[in-house]
Amino acid sequence: MLSSVIRIANDADQFATLIRPATEHTIIGRGAFAAKSIHIDLHRLGMQGVEANRSSIGSGQASARTGFLFSTSGMIWKGVELGGTDIALNGHDQPYWYRMMGPTRFGSLGFPTEDLARISVAMIGRDLSPRRDGLTMTAPATSHAKLLRLHAAAMHLAEHAPDIIGHPEAARGLEQAVIEAMFDCIAGPAAQTASQSWGMQSVILKRFRAVLEASVDQPVYIPEICQSIGVAERTLRTHCHEHLGMSPKQYLLLRRMNLAHQALRAADPSTTTVTEIATRFGFWELGRFAVAYRAWCGESPAASLRRAAN
Repeated sequence: MLSSVIRIANDADQFATLIRPATEHTIIGRGAFAAKSIHIDLHRLGMQGVEANRSSIGSGQASARTGFLFSTSGMIWKGVELGGTDIALNGHDQPYWYRMMGPTRFGSLGFPTEDLARISVAMIGRDLSPRRDGLTMTAPATSHAKLLRLHAAAMHLAEHAPDIIGHPEAARGLEQAVIEAMFDCIAGPAAQTASQSWGMQSVILKRFRAVLEASVDQPVYIPEICQSIGVAERTLRTHCHEHLGMSPKQYLLLRRMNLAHQALRAADPSTTTVTEIATRFGFWELGRFAVAYRAWCGESPAASLRRAAN
């Protein structure tokens, strides 16, 4: 169905619902968080444009579509920093981690895997579906610039003239232009694939993510995680530094801060206290928690709790 939608987020929980496929997000930077997402669904192609004012770490599982992602600011995708004309690849049903470094703007395209294979064979004589171990592809500069220009034009239409996207022939013309530009970007040989060591990292991080997903409403700690996934703390630390840009301990602290923030924003201030929520997520030094929380999100825990009543 032809459609476009614009959504706004001001915390990690809302932000996670904006990204397709669904993700878990942990906000890193300090201050108030704000993000905007534009989604467009054409006949076959799904498009997305995202802007966020703070750093974050995201993880998720790809859907039935093959995904192509490009960033106009800093991003680390599966442990690889995206360069100026790099396009991140994510095949059908593949897990992923990424880190957005600072204020971020990125776009993505999602294409049914069967359609991608069929159309690419028809157009250039070979299947351009990313391999399961594909990470990134470096596009020719002119092709990359054209794709970014068309993507930006589509986002502008969604925001200022959505009726055009809803017109079947206009949508088909836009979709065909974007598909052609996408093939120009991914038809070359400059692809980066995963090494054997990266494959092991992927397995470990998949187990790490499974532990976190099983404990989404409560804190988890390094000794428990290492026992659960069967790896040494040093090994987990090495993989987290490469993919997340920080140690697992730092990441888990930020994750607990995010969870506490979401709980404060969802609580009833007439029946819940800051102390109850802080201790639920493992913060037992309440004064230090309040200082760190204010520095992280720009308001006190009590203010977040009061906001829940509004």
